[in-house]
Amino acid sequence: MKAKFVSSLLTTLIVASACSGSPVPIVPRSSASDSSATGASAAHRTSTRLTIHVPKRVRIRHRHGFRYVSPSTQSLSYAINPVKGCKGCTQQLLGDDGLTLASPNCAPVDQGTTCTFPLPLAPGHYTGTIATYDGPAGCQTVNACNTLSSNQSFPLTVTAGRSNAPSIALYGVASQLEIEPVGNNARVLGNGNQNVTVSGLNSVGTFALYGLDADNNLILGPGSPTFTLPSQPSINWTASIRGNLLTFTTGSSFQGNDTPFFVQVGPSCVTVGSPCSFTLHLYMGALVAMADSTKNTVHVVIPGVGTGADFGTSSIANYATVTNGVSGPTGVAFNDATAELFVANGSNSTVTVYVPPYTGAPIATLHVPFLGAIAVDAAGDVAAASNTFGSDSVEVFFAPSYGVPAVQPLSHPATSLAFAYGSNPDLWVGTSGSVAAYAAPYTAPAAHTVAATDPVSIDLDGNENLYVSDATAETVTKYLSASSYAAGPSATGLFNAGCVLVGYFVNICQEGVVEYGALGPSSFQVLFATGIDGSAPCLGAVDYLGDLWAAGSAGTSSTMLAGTGNLFTYVSYSVSAMAAFPGARLAL
Repeated sequence: MKAKFVSSLLTTLIVASACSGSPVPIVPRSSASDSSATGASAAHRTSTRLTIHVPKRVRIRHRHGFRYVSPSTQSLSYAINPVKGCKGCTQQLLGDDGLTLASPNCAPVDQGTTCTFPLPLAPGHYTGTIATYDGPAGCQTVNACNTLSSNQSFPLTVTAGRSNAPSIALYGVASQLEIEPVGNNARVLGNGNQNVTVSGLNSVGTFALYGLDADNNLILGPGSPTFTLPSQPSINWTASIRGNLLTFTTGSSFQGNDTPFFVQVGPSCVTVGSPCSFTLHLYMGALVAMADSTKNTVHVVIPGVGTGADFGTSSIANYATVTNGVSGPTGVAFNDATAELFVANGSNSTVTVYVPPYTGAPIATLHVPFLGAIAVDAAGDVAAASNTFGSDSVEVFFAPSYGVPAVQPLSHPATSLAFAYGSNPDLWVGTSGSVAAYAAPYTAPAAHTVAATDPVSIDLDGNENLYVSDATAETVTKYLSASSYAAGPSATGLFNAGCVLVGYFVNICQEGVVEYGALGPSSFQVLFATGIDGSAPCLGAVDYLGDLWAAGSAGTSSTMLAGTGNLFTYVSYSVSAMAAFPGARLAL
């Protein structure tokens, strides 16, 4: 009789044959001897064959559809059981067999390995199960291998001289979850750490999910996993899944980071019928606003979304281009709760306020004569340096109305501004000769004052310690909030000291090198340096994940944006101001 034989690169079948020339038989493990079948049944036993093909590649499509057989498969275990009540059926038949070219009954076929095992079965109805492993035969009994596919059940009917040929979908065991971002504002942090980020409030980020077996092989077709969501994120995001596409929608305000989220995978990581879960960690991705005063534009970008063609090059993705109401921007700032963007427009002395995604008209326009530095607190209040009718002052506009401002007269022009974010929202003002703190509503005399010759940059950390970069004194000094702002550690000899960012990073431009470092107990510790033109602007911003983004001029029409770890990219515009969302102080 001609053999009824079906084989494909990704198909596992049981087939019957009554022809001669069968492979050398392998005696399978059996729970009962052949004498368990009746004499009549034994006389009509059919030489049923178990045929397995292990492919060298996995993306081969057969007319029956994809079947999961991992290229790393080395052995299988099987069980053939008679259906309850079957008279004359062969008793339970068990086997552990190798599936490599060195195994008996295996040969190279169709760019892979095909193994055929005779199974002596008496006529009757049976059910079978199969599991495959990446170790030699019997390895599963001593935990010396990984299970690559789980025990999928299939029916088998044997009649005199023939059997049916059931198609078996071997379910791959998803021991890992592979996540690929779809779109510019979705990222996966780290290598296989399942830390995902979505940039921007009220934004949608999409990720493609794939199941990998224990040997990092992709699980395909009917044997591939299905994905479900057992819950919603614990923060104010929402999540949905369709097929293998996982979609997150961020909330309308920043609510923290590193919230565990579960993706449920089925069939199970061990057996069919009881799904398992993988844990993801959700983060808000960073946005960096870069003002371009020469083109009346603010670029809001997503930094570090991938690696460019050149070693060490990081790409950026455009999130929004802000032009409506922008005129010669000299300063930018974010509200860390709502991601509102504030732009100081030097050409017309206004501060314009934008809500995500920043492409519409400003929600407010504040008029500040002879506008200088700006700062924004956690409530969205805006402080702006001004020179009104020849009198230097700082005007504070209170959100959300931004009506008549509170005014603090100053005897010298304000060079830098910073808000504290603690329970006592002080406004720190750097002027020629000092840095002073004013308590809300900012009309009373200064509550604290520290000396500084030329405070080009000031900032505060999460404990409200004050940091002052003094260009003339070439120092960066920490003033301790717990000691009424007495001077603490100070770094000296910092020629052309620039931005000081939450006390952790200082940006120094000198002799064609931009250096970024941290203030130590008594010195400036250089973390990394970038060899570009160190001329102004020498700007920086730190997001809440601790990533530093800094810009230094690299010519008249381009600027280098450098990130932590010496990743960098060039943008085709000059940068006059920078800010990051969410800000670093939220993580301190």
